[in-house]
Amino acid sequence: MRRQPHLIKPLYSIFFLALSLLFVSCADLNKKKQLGEIKTLNNYLDSIHQIISNKQLDSISQMIRKSSDVELRIKNYLISDTINLELGKKMDAYKIMRKICPSLNKDVSLLNALIKEEKAALKTLKHDIDNASGRKDKYDKYISFEKNKVKKIKLLFNEFSKNKTYVYNTYKELHEELYKFSISLIKDP
Repeated sequence: MRRQPHLIKPLYSIFFLALSLLFVSCADLNKKKQLGEIKTLNNYLDSIHQIISNKQLDSISQMIRKSSDVELRIKNYLISDTINLELGKKMDAYKIMRKICPSLNKDVSLLNALIKEEKAALKTLKHDIDNASGRKDKYDKYISFEKNKVKKIKLLFNEFSKNKTYVYNTYKELHEELYKFSISLIKDP
């Protein structure tokens, strides 16, 4: 059976066109996936930023001052060499809480800086993917690298959240009682 030369050329053209369409559609799917991953990372960073921008953190300085005053009064006016075990545990927890407070402010500053830096990196990567510039074969590797940076931010944020919860709960639980105790030491020398 002899091939007809006038049919071979159109078959090659159709095959090449189908292959090109397949390649372009795969590239579009990969681009959508990559941009979706970047959007997810940006949304997570936005949510962290919103949480740490909460006005509650303004009260940390007040908590530090008030708890320092309470501790100083107890230190200066407690005459007894011994205190009951329960009060001692409360005072220890209160002191730990006060010592953690300054690190919360530092963590907020650090998280804000890291988020700003990471959002800039993600913006640049998104721009490169949108415009198909740079090393297209490395986009997935770059996204993976940025995901690891966001994971580190998440770890710092989780530690911050844990410490913030501890500080606020401890302050809420112990401040009034220890404040009244410290004032009673002044009144009843």
